[in-house]
Amino acid sequence: MKSKILGMAVFVLAVAILASPVMAIGPQKAENNPNAVFDLGWPMLLLPSGQFTEWVPSADLGTTILFQHKNADDFQIRNAFVMTIRMATSPTSPGVADMMAFFSEENQWIYLSQNSYYNFLFNSFVQKAGPTVAGNIAAYYSSMYTSGLYIRFVIIGN
Repeated sequence: MKSKILGMAVFVLAVAILASPVMAIGPQKAENNPNAVFDLGWPMLLLPSGQFTEWVPSADLGTTILFQHKNADDFQIRNAFVMTIRMATSPTSPGVADMMAFFSEENQWIYLSQNSYYNFLFNSFVQKAGPTVAGNIAAYYSSMYTSGLYIRFVIIGN
């Protein structure tokens, strides 16, 4: 009797283990999710809590970067690093060093003021999109965070 119960338990456990990867693939038809955003060509998700998550492909790193944003109007993170990012107008400008400092703080919450977030976005898009488009993108997205934001990133895979 005990061996039958043990056999059934092992069978149920085996089925659960085998089914788990299939269920972890993710939602089908994500474009139907009202919280999903695909404006910039990569998936973004605005969670009901107000957190904004995006998966940004990085050709420079050959991987994807997961960014999490929290509006400083709605959230307070006490142990966040406060960072100032200046605009990078040339490869030798101080803004380049600011971007390097930002990307050295993986998996840490960082507070950026609205102006620093504008500069971060501008610096991120200016090489690929040009200064006019980069400025428009930066103005649009930074306007959502009038009190600044908390941002954290994790490099996924290498």
